[in-house]
Amino acid sequence: INESKEETALKIKVVFSSINDVKLFLYVRSLVLESYNCGVVSKSKELGSSKIKGLKYKSKHQSLDGSICGTLTDKVFDLQDSDIMRFTPPNHFGCQSRWSPVFINENVNPDEYVTEEIKGHAKDLMPANMGGK
Repeated sequence: INESKEETALKIKVVFSSINDVKLFLYVRSLVLESYNCGVVSKSKELGSSKIKGLKYKSKHQSLDGSICGTLTDKVFDLQDSDIMRFTPPNHFGCQSRWSPVFINENVNPDEYVTEEIKGHAKDLMPANMGGK
């Protein structure tokens, strides 16, 4: 589509006219982050385990104790982990977390890998409308 950013923004604003500017911004940012993170997963899997060890969950806010992002931040998921897409950010309203590829030449301590226990705890914290309880 050949239209300016302003024209696109106006169309979006008309569709979401009942939502204030801040909520609209957060919604659009969530869509952009979701697209980015899905792209990271896809490209990492395409490159494969000869280049990528896994994906590290990065949260913008490090002090999120008791939240899904606080539980997962800095945890590394193996590329073959069946839960990668379940935990692909955004995982709650206003989420700014992202996947970061861990390249084969990077050192990863065993305690940095996500465990089933951690994933279970994160699932418990996930909002119901995002696939949680």
